[in-house]
Amino acid sequence: MYQTASEVVREALRLLKEHDERRQQRLTQLRSDIETVMEDVESGRMVQLRDAEAQDGFFALLGNSVSLTSNDFGMHSIASTL
Repeated sequence: MYQTASEVVREALRLLKEHDERRQQRLTQLRSDIETVMEDVESGRMVQLRDAEAQDGFFALLGNSVSLTSNDFGMHSIASTL
């Protein structure tokens, strides 16, 4: 597969660079998501639902007028069609 030790080192460095770039992209997205959430909290556009029963009641109240989406970090967004 590899002919010399330097080829192994080059490949390892290439993989490390790719890994670091993907990690940086994920961190950038996470920071953006956190900023969005903080803006929502500060402007009062946030509803805190403490348990499954409260969540079920909230979504039943809203009916089909909203959609729920999730990002790679498990953060959820609610979009209104009203």
